[in-house]
Amino acid sequence: MKKLMIALAMLLTAGMVSAQTPEEKAAMKEAKAQLTQSMKLRDAAKAALQAATPEKPADMETVKSNCLQADELIEKALAGGHIDSKKLFDAYFVKDEANTFLLNIEFGKYQQKQDVDVDFFTTSLNKACDGMSGVLKYGNPKDDTQAGIMKAEKAKLAKCQVYYALLVQIANGNGNSQAVIENCKKYIDYPKAYPEVADLCANPNPSYPQMGYYICAMAYNLKDWKTLAEFTPLAKQFDDPDAKTFMEAASTNALLQQGDTIGWVKAMREQIAKDPTSEESEVTIQNLMAFYSKNPVELSKFCDEVLAEAPYSKMANYGKGYSLFAESKYAEALEYYKKSVEADSNYLDGNIQCGICLFNIADANNKTIAGKRYKSQAEADADVQNNVKAYFEQALPYFEKVRELVPDEPNRWAYELRTIYNAIGQKDKAKELENY
Repeated sequence: MKKLMIALAMLLTAGMVSAQTPEEKAAMKEAKAQLTQSMKLRDAAKAALQAATPEKPADMETVKSNCLQADELIEKALAGGHIDSKKLFDAYFVKDEANTFLLNIEFGKYQQKQDVDVDFFTTSLNKACDGMSGVLKYGNPKDDTQAGIMKAEKAKLAKCQVYYALLVQIANGNGNSQAVIENCKKYIDYPKAYPEVADLCANPNPSYPQMGYYICAMAYNLKDWKTLAEFTPLAKQFDDPDAKTFMEAASTNALLQQGDTIGWVKAMREQIAKDPTSEESEVTIQNLMAFYSKNPVELSKFCDEVLAEAPYSKMANYGKGYSLFAESKYAEALEYYKKSVEADSNYLDGNIQCGICLFNIADANNKTIAGKRYKSQAEADADVQNNVKAYFEQALPYFEKVRELVPDEPNRWAYELRTIYNAIGQKDKAKELENY
């Protein structure tokens, strides 16, 4: 999973406003007291942070305690529904600032590479965002002080979206795929959750397609096919080569893992049809070849269809050769295997199969010659030269290439090379391979 490139900074709180105290009904007294006390606790925390210096840092435990108490009081006041409507702006502003301070404490740990209390971080983030949203909802844009705060709160609320990207990064580092999915969804749904800042979140970084890709990657690992299908259209918009390759494979392989073989084959063929000559198509062709490998007739038919559109396809030529090889048609198979090597001179399997075809032809001819009668030794020698040694000589460079590609896998080349060297009279080279 690619590392998120995100720019984060401590959230700055806007300036305070003075709470007015109009006459209130008896039922509102408790809420008023709770609001007043929460504001005092918030102010104490803010004062401690503002007075802090590198030489004399703030007592963060006290700051945290004050903020938690302020949040608890304001939550009770809001839940009771007794706060005067004119004071809702103040109430949500306290909720925002108290939780912003708590959020910044945990973010500070992240910056210092310390363990972050993810649950606490998430709770503080959610509450801070709800507080900002409340400020925007209940603030009075005609009041100069509140209007200034509302402007700052809108910008801050938009910036908070990136914290969900940070939670994605932390969850991925912890190997928590489900948490990655959940926080990616929150990131993507942020404009819906806070429509008041949708205009500021239209083109975020990371992008929504990138987050969709992360969801699909995690959903695939979890075999959560429903989520994978839901976010595949978004993920395919992510303009990243590796992501595109993964999404093509994941969306089709998911069908196969769910038992939808027909749908899988159809999807694979559709991918190839888009661009039969691309590297992605070569991988897809290889996957379908494996699927058809037990049915040479179907494999041959499939490869013919691809070769009609992409005659130089490495994998389609190899597959066609494979289908002919399965019927022991070595000479015909050889022509297709050669084309696969022409497309990629370092193609290991192609080189092996070219060599084996020529080796098998030489071996079969040698057995035929051994049962024939000749008028002269010269005639016999000529037949051996033209129909045995000549094929071994053609096979030699392929097996030497195989040895070059996989020197530590003598089972792929040692026997054949030793046999060929002996057959063509290179006894010294054959002797060097006796211990393989």
